[in-house]
Amino acid sequence: VKYHAKGHLMGCANHGLASNSGSIETDHAYAVLAVHDLPERGLCLLHVRNPWGRGEWTGRFSRESHAWGGVSAGVKERIGYHAWMRNRTGGSFFICWEDFYSHFDRLYVCKMIPSGWETVTIKGCEWHEETAGGCTNYNTCADNPQFRLVVSHPTEVRVRLFQTSRRVAPASSSGGDDSYKYAAALSQAFQRWNIGMYLLRTP
Repeated sequence: VKYHAKGHLMGCANHGLASNSGSIETDHAYAVLAVHDLPERGLCLLHVRNPWGRGEWTGRFSRESHAWGGVSAGVKERIGYHAWMRNRTGGSFFICWEDFYSHFDRLYVCKMIPSGWETVTIKGCEWHEETAGGCTNYNTCADNPQFRLVVSHPTEVRVRLFQTSRRVAPASSSGGDDSYKYAAALSQAFQRWNIGMYLLRTP
C-alpha cells in the first residue's frame, strides 16, 4: 500500500511455489496495477495484470466469484470494478492479499525518484581483473571500486546500483558451426552477472 501510494512501479511472480492453482502461471511476471486498502471490510485487494492479456486469476474476487457480493456499490465504484467487468480482454484481475501471498513469492518494486531531488550518476565503473575483488568472503574485497559520500546535514539519501542491460542478441547465422557459435553468443548476451554493494559508515 505504501509503495503504491508513493507512485512506485510494482510487479510480481511465482518462481518457487509448487501450486499454480487459480490459473497463476509459474515463472511468469505480472504487473501490479493498483493496491486498494479497504479497512472498513478488513480487506486489501490488489489489481494485477497478466501481460499476455489472458490467463486471469480464477479464485476469490475473480470475475465469477461470489466474494463480490459482500462488497458495497461504493467500494466497487472506487476501485473501478464496473470498468474492469466490461473489459474482459485485458488480462487483469483482482486478488485479495491472503491469496496473493499464497500464490506469488516475488514482489518487485521500482522506486521512482521524487521530483525536486538532486541526482548524481557515476558511469563506467567496471569489475574486471584487479578491480574485481569479490564479496567479503575474500581478502581482495577491498580492491572493488569504492566511493566516499559526505553528508553535511540530516537528509534522506538513496543509493542504487545498476547493471547495464546486456540483452543485445548477436546477428543470426546461416547454419553449420556458425549456429553453435550463435547459440553460445546469444546465451552470453542474455547473461547477468551477480553484483552487489555495501554501505559502510566511516568515522
